[in-house]
Amino acid sequence: MNKIYFIYMPSPMLGRSPGFGANGGLFAFFREDKYISAVRKAIENRNLEWTIERDDTESDIKELIAKEAQVLVCAPGLRFMFHRKGFDKKRIVYLSMMEYLNNDVKPVMRKLRELDDERKS
Repeated sequence: MNKIYFIYMPSPMLGRSPGFGANGGLFAFFREDKYISAVRKAIENRNLEWTIERDDTESDIKELIAKEAQVLVCAPGLRFMFHRKGFDKKRIVYLSMMEYLNNDVKPVMRKLRELDDERKS
């Protein structure tokens, strides 16, 4: 099973308080569970061999790589606040505010289709 992780808080950086972003925080607007559920439903409907999980590493890219993350989906506002050191930028989906608030899973499904097509060829 291929793994997707939903990143909903910024990477640790100077000045970030330990709890910043926890339990939804500023960037997720307490909606990460709704978006994850929408992606899960789309994956199930298409019978894809993917699974999506909420990030439990506090955006630690080394841990995400160790967990064999194939795709990272980032909540709005994280494009420049998530440090992807060593992770292929082509495997990251940055959601817009409208995509996120409307549970629009098209960007994620498009990325999964691209990756599945690459594997087949």
